[in-house]
Amino acid sequence: MTVNQSKPGIQLPLHKITVSGQTSYTYHTASGDITLTPMADGRLYVTSTCEEAGVTSWVIDADGVTLDLLQDLHRADNREVENNLRHARAYMTERERQDIEAWRDDPEHPERRRLYLFPENYHRWNLSLDAMSRDVTGTSPEDRDPAMLRAWENAQPEEDEARECLRAYVSTLPERQQQIYQLHIVEERTLQEAAEIMGISHQRASAVMKQLKRNLESHFQKRVF
Repeated sequence: MTVNQSKPGIQLPLHKITVSGQTSYTYHTASGDITLTPMADGRLYVTSTCEEAGVTSWVIDADGVTLDLLQDLHRADNREVENNLRHARAYMTERERQDIEAWRDDPEHPERRRLYLFPENYHRWNLSLDAMSRDVTGTSPEDRDPAMLRAWENAQPEEDEARECLRAYVSTLPERQQQIYQLHIVEERTLQEAAEIMGISHQRASAVMKQLKRNLESHFQKRVF
């Protein structure tokens, strides 16, 4: 996946972005960045940035690359972020939270808060593997940690089974609830975008979403979203 940054110094695997505000998509490679931006005339504006060649740009035929497609890529990134955050939410006591805040507020290290750093003794080791490692070779300590690998592998079947159960139940619901689930939950479009695609008002889309949530929580007997 790409490593776009939504906050200074923070890589994408832990921070979601607002998809509707994105008008381009950047691939980060070993030699530099490549940014794709659809143009009004249907062509594609490409910018390449690397240390050796500097910044170059050119215009090419879009060949099917649209703004919607690029935003779908951002949505896919956000889904990975959601997965990483789900693994990252380890329980912390109030004392631990206070210790972390005091560490970040240390006047001798103001960059800690600006860069959202984390004390070494409070690292959240239940993150998924790609959330912490910045080493593309896969040789970082996190990548080599067998305990992390086993925990990640053991979590996958349970998540996949739960996801399949959810989708199987949604497939039995009325068509509009299925549509709102696909557009708003799976594709992470805004309710307004979902409403426009479905050809209904925002108010109606909101009502369908509320009914979907009630059905899911009633069926699974727990909060789903």
